[in-house]
Parts: sequence; C-alpha cells; structure tokens
Amino acid sequence: EGILLSANDFSSQSNLSDDEHTTVGGRFDFNLQSSFAFSGYEGTVVIPLAAVIPVNNLMRILVDGSWRDFAVNGSNRIFSAPSDLGYCPPPFDESYVTGLVAGNTCIQISITDGGVNDADSTVNGVIEFTGGVHEEVIPPPPTSTPTSSGGSGGGSLPFGILILLCLLKRRRAHRYHANSVG
Repeated sequence: EGILLSANDFSSQSNLSDDEHTTVGGRFDFNLQSSFAFSGYEGTVVIPLAAVIPVNNLMRILVDGSWRDFAVNGSNRIFSAPSDLGYCPPPFDESYVTGLVAGNTCIQISITDGGVNDADSTVNGVIEFTGGVHEEVIPPPPTSTPTSSGGSGGGSLPFGILILLCLLKRRRAHRYHANSVG
C-alpha cells in the first residue's frame, strides 16, 4: 500500500524539503512487504505520475532524512513507459524501457531488500521507499549591473552638427576643385 504525498506534505516539514530539485509528478511513500526475507529479494512497483517526465530528470529518494539520487545497479533499476488512456502497463510489460524517458508518465522501479535504495537498509522482507522523479533546480543567471568606464560613452552627434560638418566638407571639396582647375 502506498501514498502520493503532496508538495505541502513535504514543505511543511523543513527537514523533508529538497532545495536542489523540484518534484515532478508527485512524491511517493510506500513499503513493499514479502513473507520471505532473503538476501537479494527484489521488489518491483509501477507508479503512475501526475505529470510527464521532464527532459532533465532523475529519481531522488529520501534516506535517513537526506535526499540523494536513486542508485541504479544490479537489481536496482528504473524503467518508464507511456500511459494508455491514463493507465500504466503492468509490471514487466514490454513497453517499459530502461531509464526515465522524457514525456512518459509511468515508472517501474525495482529495489533490493536491504540494498542502497531500501530506506531501512535491512534484509527483513520490507522495502521502504520515499521518493519520486525530480528535475534539477537551475538558478537564474546573475543579473549584471552596467559599469561605468569613466568616459562619456558618446558615439553620436546632434543632427545640427552633422549638417554643419557636411557643409564644411562640401565647401572644402569645392575649394579644392576650384584651385586644381584654375
């Protein structure tokens, strides 16, 4: 049995916020239980997301009060698939592909009991999980303030001065032409 946790559930508890990442599609909290606890027991779950997987994505999990990336190794795996009319394919369906594919809305994760992604880190037939798909928070670029170079920065002349310069150039050209002819 699992539960979808809202952003308010986490933001009201400051020790559960993840300032470096934004949750996409919800955070989930569940336990997978098995009547047999043996080393290497693997639990698999399918999770429908409330939003599409973004381009810059990663799976984040909460372990011992700290957020970290989901470790993909051995039997700890992440797959994703598109939903069909709002329903996710069943576990191990051929439509699941390795990784979090942008645009998909279903994820399938496999976690080893007692492994690095099991929040209780104990081989006991219970896999504890709190996490979800996240997108990295990219801070806006710093705003630059113009600096003065000490000069006037000009570069343009008033219209009247431009006309005066044109007339002077024309007069000089006329005078040069008159002197060279005579």
